[in-house]
Amino acid sequence: MSNTTYGVALLGFGTVGRGVYDLLHSGAALAIPQKHGVDFKVKHILVRTPKNPRYSGIPANLFSKDIDSIIKDEAVDIVVEVMGGIDPAKDYILSALKAGKAVITANKDLMGTHGEEVAKKAKEHGCFLGYSAAITGAHQLAESIANSVRVRSLRGVFNGTSNYILTRMEEENLDFDVALKEAQNAGYAESDPSADVDGFDTQYKLTLLTNLAFGVFLHADDIHTSGIRNVRSRDIKMAAELGYKIKLVGETRLNSDGKLEAQVGACLIPADDLLNRARGINNAIEVDDYLRGTQGLIAEGAGAKPTAMAIYSDLVNFIKGKSVLWPVVKGGDAPKVSTRKKLRQRFYVRLDVKNSPGSLAEIAKVFSRRSINIGSVFQPEADEAAETAGIVVTCGPTVRNILEKALNDVRELTEVVIGEPLFLPIIKTGETLEAAA
Repeated sequence: MSNTTYGVALLGFGTVGRGVYDLLHSGAALAIPQKHGVDFKVKHILVRTPKNPRYSGIPANLFSKDIDSIIKDEAVDIVVEVMGGIDPAKDYILSALKAGKAVITANKDLMGTHGEEVAKKAKEHGCFLGYSAAITGAHQLAESIANSVRVRSLRGVFNGTSNYILTRMEEENLDFDVALKEAQNAGYAESDPSADVDGFDTQYKLTLLTNLAFGVFLHADDIHTSGIRNVRSRDIKMAAELGYKIKLVGETRLNSDGKLEAQVGACLIPADDLLNRARGINNAIEVDDYLRGTQGLIAEGAGAKPTAMAIYSDLVNFIKGKSVLWPVVKGGDAPKVSTRKKLRQRFYVRLDVKNSPGSLAEIAKVFSRRSINIGSVFQPEADEAAETAGIVVTCGPTVRNILEKALNDVRELTEVVIGEPLFLPIIKTGETLEAAA
């Protein structure tokens, strides 16, 4: 009995597209027909310039720049979009779904901003939609998260590039710019690393995971997002002295009011926390479910191989006849999203001040006026001849916007404070976050 063969069209042929092609033509691909009784054959590859020396060794007739002919080809059953960006990827995907094609995408930007529209179109036309590769290292838990009875919280290290940079800063005492250049040279960071180091890639993935966990599709304004550009090697050293490590973390949880709180940013987490086991380009995710308890996973999260494997997992889901993995919770049952900046947390604050008596006292007065409790103060001994000194304060619990107001007041102490303060949330393992009154 012959195997069923499904025709695949690749939209894009960069690092990930080549990784998918190689996977489907590798020795490992032989296990697909043996295990599942089906096979996949690449029929088309959409590129801007079909005649390119980089494509040597691959049949030239596969390459095309005509999306219409690809979508109209009845031999194409599955469209795999790995070109990235919103335009024209969104139009191509919607056209493929309208034509009755299954779609698998690795596009975090698109799914993190227009996922609801894409999922609606897939359901409307009865087509499979897979986006495991848009979640990368967490993809093996996606179905489990969607099938959870009630998730209390999920958090994770979702960006391999930023995690690599922070790991190198910690291990080699590098500053941010040096570690970023190293990541770029290694192929882990783009020439424009903004999406990774400013937290937007993590924001998109958190949006998708939050939808799986809570049935709520967050929008950008719902997630306070920041990155790692202002983290310095001295912050990593001080965090270690306090018993923490610094990670770029995306987190959504139910607060004590039963409302969703979501944030993305560099933060301090305990050194023995599960997320700290993710080193280099690895990702990590931790999900706390009322019935299942806490589940965790660490997986490689950057590069062609993990993304291609995530796409492969969606091919297997397609074979198994899985439906679109996009929970829809009835309006009255879905948790509400809390107003921004209402989360009470502890914070790490680093300031540079003039090396003169009374500097710390002036800062303490500002914090007191804003009713912010100072838990501890660390002031490394400065050289007597030095004009500046560094101060680290741990404070809270307080609300982010109150701390921001206090730091605005601190900036006005021009005779005391030099440069921009840095503040990072401190996340305690198992901590219950409370909503502000």
